[in-house]
Amino acid sequence: MTGVFREDGPLTVREVCGRLRGPGSHADTTVLKTPAGSFRGGLLIRRKEGRAFLYSAAMPRQDVHRRIVEETVFALIERTGVPVLAAFVNAAAS
Repeated sequence: MTGVFREDGPLTVREVCGRLRGPGSHADTTVLKTPAGSFRGGLLIRRKEGRAFLYSAAMPRQDVHRRIVEETVFALIERTGVPVLAAFVNAAAS
């Protein structure tokens, strides 16, 4: 996602892979799968150009971050219930 937010225009998956290369970079297979999943999840928009898909952000970065946090927190609360919710309330009150 970071690679998509850094650009003014849409990127191909290969362009994202090229930008992420370096020490500790992700495997190409991981990078190749991530945009398709993010598209299905509504975080990215894609359009086909030739044989490649071009991806761009579907919403501003802060909205993506908020959505990811909300989904994570809701999933934790759904699985573990009251203890996680109590921990968040205590942390917010501190």
